[in-house]
Amino acid sequence: MKIIKLLLIICMCQITFAQVGIGTTSPHPSSILHLNSTTSGLLIPRLTASQKSAVVSPATGLLIYQIDGASGFWYFNGSVWVPFGGGAVYTFNNGLTLTGSNAQLGGKLVKTTTLDLDNYDLTIRTNSSSTYPGEFTIEGENREIMQTRFKDNYVEFGGWAYLGTSVDGTNLTTTSGDNYTIDVVAGFQSNGTIGGSSIRMGSVEHIMDGISELYIDAPGGFHPRTDQTSSFGSSLGASSKRWASVYANNGVIQTSDIRLKKNIVPISYGLKEVLKLNPITYNWKDNKVGETEIPQEQQERKLGFSAQELLNIIPEVVQTHSWVPADEKGNFKRVENEKLGVNYSEIIPVLVNAIKEQQQEIEELKKLLKTK
Repeated sequence: MKIIKLLLIICMCQITFAQVGIGTTSPHPSSILHLNSTTSGLLIPRLTASQKSAVVSPATGLLIYQIDGASGFWYFNGSVWVPFGGGAVYTFNNGLTLTGSNAQLGGKLVKTTTLDLDNYDLTIRTNSSSTYPGEFTIEGENREIMQTRFKDNYVEFGGWAYLGTSVDGTNLTTTSGDNYTIDVVAGFQSNGTIGGSSIRMGSVEHIMDGISELYIDAPGGFHPRTDQTSSFGSSLGASSKRWASVYANNGVIQTSDIRLKKNIVPISYGLKEVLKLNPITYNWKDNKVGETEIPQEQQERKLGFSAQELLNIIPEVVQTHSWVPADEKGNFKRVENEKLGVNYSEIIPVLVNAIKEQQQEIEELKKLLKTK
């Protein structure tokens, strides 16, 4: 009976005002039905998923609340039932996508975004035991910039694809005779094997250690990749880039295999040239260790020759030019050194010749004395 009276009141309100107010005598002019309460809400039909699917010819916009499965508000969009608030696939602003009732990472950023970790950690991991678990990848315009390889505890920069450079994909032969293919990337691995990582940089780099010491742990040796293409230090530019000291347990070994040489002729230098040499002792002008100026009384006296003088006597031992990179494609150019250098070991053959000439003169003098 009460329901009938309520329906009569609603009908009268609709006829008189074309609006209905429940809990209010002043329904809002923009509403056809205005509900007002501070203690109760509107409860719409609650259905299970199967009951929802069994609704006959649902009207477009029909709204229900599903109480099982993907529970929540659902409406009929004219073709299918979809969760309230979006279509079957709806892309949010800024990298989130709603598929069905599942919000997922994925989509396009529409504004600059900052992720503030505050006091919390952000961890990316895979718990998959698969041979090829999911990886974390950062892609550039035409290649991978960074990618993990979780199964090997490995991360690399540059991608494993062929780069098309003069080095990438080429062969590397180690001192033990093993061959490996070079991949030009920065690779970091906790349990790497020999030949596993290759790092290539541009033409001019600056590597700095925090305490001004750089250790290279390479028990098998420290080698240039290509024979006779690399040097330590130089005499180019506004100032020399020289090593202060080079320490070696067994000295410096220079390759002297006759099978690698051509245009072989005896040298003409000997005693005459040695007698023209003027050995000197000296101090270097710029005598520093790092930023520390060495006091004059603690500076070491050096022994040597003047490169300018040697240039007029034995020019072959003076380094006047160098080959330097012209670009990052493997091309080099020959430039004049601003500072002259001396290859002291190449003076040894001249000294040997001088000793032999002197010994020959001694023998001739001995013969001359015997005849008198």
